[in-house]
Amino acid sequence: MLDNQPKSIILAAQDQAIIREVAAICIQARHFYQQVIPEITNNNIRRYFVALVQLHQLPPALRTAQRPKAARANDTATLWQWYHSHSKAITANQAHWSTELPQQLLFQLAIFKRLSRQLVQPDHARELAKLTASLQILADEFIPLLLNEEL
Repeated sequence: MLDNQPKSIILAAQDQAIIREVAAICIQARHFYQQVIPEITNNNIRRYFVALVQLHQLPPALRTAQRPKAARANDTATLWQWYHSHSKAITANQAHWSTELPQQLLFQLAIFKRLSRQLVQPDHARELAKLTASLQILADEFIPLLLNEEL
């Protein structure tokens, strides 16, 4: 039993690190989407942004005791930085972020899929898989709309 304890501690720490990365992305993404909503005049598109805000509220199983500041891994840090930098100047950069958003959603999906496979705890893996599936469904509907509509 004692031989298994260090491995379980390592695995729990690995899960916590992944959860902190996901939480950092979700917090920054939620902030970005909240900033975008008042700028969107198209009600159909606005409802997708509202859904993205709601989706990025982490379920309890993926909340971490430590408040994540920023993502640290290369791909998660890149995504976090995109949301962070674009949330500072929503109105000024609308043409820029609105053309990049479909690609960023796909990038986020790929990251969440990869991270969900790396989680060890079944509850954590299940919750991140649910979050990823919800994001996939929303992205499948929203991306074609983003590509074809004027914001």
